[in-house]
Amino acid sequence: MHPCISRKVILVVLALTLSLLFPGIAAAQETPVAEVFGGYTFIHSKLGNVTSITPALAARAAAAPASTDPALTANLQGGSGSIALNANRWFGVVGDFGGSKFSKIDAGSLGSANISASLFTYLFGPRLSYRKHETVTPFAHALFGGAHVSDVTTQGVILSKGESAFAMAFGGGVDFKVHKNIAIRAIQAEYLMTRFTDIASSTGAKGTQNHVRISTGIVFRFGER
Repeated sequence: MHPCISRKVILVVLALTLSLLFPGIAAAQETPVAEVFGGYTFIHSKLGNVTSITPALAARAAAAPASTDPALTANLQGGSGSIALNANRWFGVVGDFGGSKFSKIDAGSLGSANISASLFTYLFGPRLSYRKHETVTPFAHALFGGAHVSDVTTQGVILSKGESAFAMAFGGGVDFKVHKNIAIRAIQAEYLMTRFTDIASSTGAKGTQNHVRISTGIVFRFGER
């Protein structure tokens, strides 16, 4: 047998042997063309240091010591979805869409007040994925786009009108493959920033609102690269 042919045969046999002994090596090379995520989302928001956003909190603040002006926070619950298109094993682009609902805001020692409002986000950007392992895929992304908050109401009274603003999110997560085309997103954790009108501003200036967004759900994978 010619030496070149012999070496090729040995390499082929070696490759087949490795793929049989370590199937994860071959599986790790598979990259879905598209990934569609849907699931539950929880957002913890820091809204500022003004308690006059509702009449109830304004009345409590007026009766409290002058130095009492705790930060307003709120917890939102809802859902989110995303579509990721992968150019190769490690790089892709993502479109992320979410909707969550406020039910109350908290003002620390001054208590809480019931409100009704919804927050919607639409974000886009690059994602980096690490696909070395057969079943576990960690990823990180940077997303930019916009957010919209609906009218904020309490007992049918409009406290502030709906508004759209710039938004961005930085974070990542981990997917666990449970089937060739299905994975569980155990967690997706992000810092989410929005630039709505500052509730402390009398001139309508934009402010920065800081949020922590946590999501979990199911990922459907389509195609292979």
